[in-house]
Amino acid sequence: MKKEIESYQDVALLVTWFYKNVKVNPILVPFFAHLSETDWEHHLPLITQFWSDILLGTQAYKGNPMTPHFLLNKKIPMKAVHFDEWIRLWIANIEQHFTGEKAKEAIARAQNIKAVMQYKITQEKN
Repeated sequence: MKKEIESYQDVALLVTWFYKNVKVNPILVPFFAHLSETDWEHHLPLITQFWSDILLGTQAYKGNPMTPHFLLNKKIPMKAVHFDEWIRLWIANIEQHFTGEKAKEAIARAQNIKAVMQYKITQEKN
């Protein structure tokens, strides 16, 4: 049964379910293959904090989300297909598990993040 995104725990579920799919996605897995389980234990709470800030206004995330993506892009160049697959999985995950205004907001905000991040990364000069 689908549920509303109402709490930090809901955001944690969203992020956990999403990355469960990312970890086995042939298009995206190369970007995460370097993460050990310990790194995932660090990465998932950071992403949960990020999305909790966006959806719930928690002000839990500290950092600049662009920095790790710029660094990763230097190792494995990100292309439109990668951004498209990321957003496809994100939307599918939300539509499978969640409903309501926050679910719609999570999709809309992710689409904006995708557009900005894709533009900034593809415009970056090495």
